Amino acid sequence: MIETTVSKGDTFNDFNFVIEAPTAVYLQNAKWRLFLDYYSIRGEGQGYVLFISQNIDKGKFVR
Repeated sequence: MIETTVSKGDTFNDFNFVIEAPTAVYLQNAKWRLFLDYYSIRGEGQGYVLFISQNIDKGKFVR
């Protein structure tokens, strides 16, 4: 799997794919989960992809 990061200030035009429906949730283990729907990608990687952050204030989520 290729590591991908989404950082504060990024716009969705910065990437070579189209996403929609960003959804973030906070779980009890002190980590944020960000789900992005990669609807423009066919085959592997299609659908919702999980990114994780331990500090939402930094705005960096890692796949």
